[in-house]
Amino acid sequence: TQYMSLCICDVLDTYGVMGAIKWPNDVLVYGKKVCGLLSEVSIRDGRLAGYVLGTGINLNMPAEVLAEINQPATALNLITQLPVNREGFLSRLLERFFSGYEAFLEQGFRSIKERYTTLSPFLGTQTTVTLPDRALTGKAAAYDDRGRLQLVTSDGATETLTIGDVSLA
Repeated sequence: TQYMSLCICDVLDTYGVMGAIKWPNDVLVYGKKVCGLLSEVSIRDGRLAGYVLGTGINLNMPAEVLAEINQPATALNLITQLPVNREGFLSRLLERFFSGYEAFLEQGFRSIKERYTTLSPFLGTQTTVTLPDRALTGKAAAYDDRGRLQLVTSDGATETLTIGDVSLA
């Protein structure tokens, strides 16, 4: 999801739109969600059997529909004031994804860490991360070399998170 979110930001840039990454699986534009990503891993006999990566990108949506969503959301057509060709967007995204995919597989998150960090404006801010069993509040400090969020709590402890729903505290 991290690699794909970076690819989506790169494609948005070709439309003159600056995307921002909200760890672990959202892309925002002007603080509003334009894209969400989900992934699932299949393991059989202790080995990776498959990986499914899905994304929903708001390309052409009326403002009235977005207003009904329970969080701030936007669509590329509203930002650019032009209809977006879905096939053209998908073609650009697939080209971008596969142009760096092998390198990403070989090098992992370290290969995108600098750019991913640059596109993560909430780093350095007070943040709440909701986990399945609790919520943690602290400073979103950095990502480690595996793409995990480092959250420094008020008592100075560093929590290393692989999942969670981020919101500003």
